[in-house]
Amino acid sequence: MVSVAPQHDELGSVSRFIEPASIIVAAGLVIALGFRFLFLTDMIAWWMPIVIFVGICATDFSSGMIHWFADTWGSERMPILGRRLLHPFRVHHVNPDDLLERDFIDTNGDVATVVIPVLLIALLVPIETNVQQSFALFVAIIGITGLPTNQIHQWAHM
Repeated sequence: MVSVAPQHDELGSVSRFIEPASIIVAAGLVIALGFRFLFLTDMIAWWMPIVIFVGICATDFSSGMIHWFADTWGSERMPILGRRLLHPFRVHHVNPDDLLERDFIDTNGDVATVVIPVLLIALLVPIETNVQQSFALFVAIIGITGLPTNQIHQWAHM
């Protein structure tokens, strides 16, 4: 008797368009944020490493909460979220090697799509005061450190 482990769905043509576009847009936003902060000389202050550290912690906490939510709640038959979010998380726990079969676009495209609004907020927040600069940097760090989460997870499985 041959047992076939569950697998993540193959990407359809719409996803094969949206996901690479999302990766490109997210990369462009990261570059734009880099330039935005690079030329903001008054932002080099004692609080900057603290904001970066708290942003990294917020990303770690948020990704853990998303993972817990996807493992615990909802149905794989739900429209959109079921097949694109819940199913891959649940397949991953039953068949960890399935993550190794995903290509770069499939591994990173969904995360890039979700992170784009976060990066846009970071880019659009005014940065005239220290509080605004701190908030913009905090949000940018969440978006930037959130982008590679699936890729790093895939490498960990390798």
